[in-house]
Amino acid sequence: MGGGVTYDPVFANNSWAQIKQAFDNDEVPETWAIGDTKEVELTDGNTYHIRLSDMQKGRYNKVGGGTTKAGFEFVECLPTAYAINPSQVTDGDVTAYTAGGWAMCYMKNTVLDQTVWNMLPADLQAVISEITLNEYSYSAPSPRTSNNKLFLFAYTELSTSSGDSAEGNEEGCVKYTLWDYYLSRQSNSDRVKYKVNQTSTTYWWLRSPIAGNIIYWCPILDAGSFTNNRAAASVYGCAPVFAI
Repeated sequence: MGGGVTYDPVFANNSWAQIKQAFDNDEVPETWAIGDTKEVELTDGNTYHIRLSDMQKGRYNKVGGGTTKAGFEFVECLPTAYAINPSQVTDGDVTAYTAGGWAMCYMKNTVLDQTVWNMLPADLQAVISEITLNEYSYSAPSPRTSNNKLFLFAYTELSTSSGDSAEGNEEGCVKYTLWDYYLSRQSNSDRVKYKVNQTSTTYWWLRSPIAGNIIYWCPILDAGSFTNNRAAASVYGCAPVFAI
């Protein structure tokens, strides 16, 4: 396969470089399946399980051209809870917790782009695709397009409904479709997450602001149901996702 490259039939036994090459070259072994996980140790000293959760080609557009072929999620949340925006964002003449949307929020630009990215091992960093995302912004123009390596799930990537999100409801806002892992997993229990090394369930954030609201974003409750809360709430977990 791939000019002499071979892949272990067990997903977890392959390096990240092998995993990327298998998807890039359409050589994914039949034994790899949605739900497979691979352990990764971050520089925070914790070991996380990274789940292969999507194998839909073309889900996201890559920065610079081309499209992605696979999506991965952290099974566990980081040990620290974060706010989406600990303070209001000023964008032009608008000041609001949802101004600038996902493109301008603290969670994206500080927590994921800096703190978490710098905790990843170099071999994982090397295979992650930079993609464009489209999300609602309370301040014009809306929606906003942003470039992302690590990101959070959108509401509609976990649910057949848009709920309180702008996805598919506000003009120009993309209604993202379900990731493969969640196609047949629509009960609350399927969305339950834990902070790494903890046994009690946790709240966790989505990247979706609530349309027409200056304060609220969409998270998941500890029992797995959708809700909304203040962007400054710092009790919600962060479970990064990425694409190859």
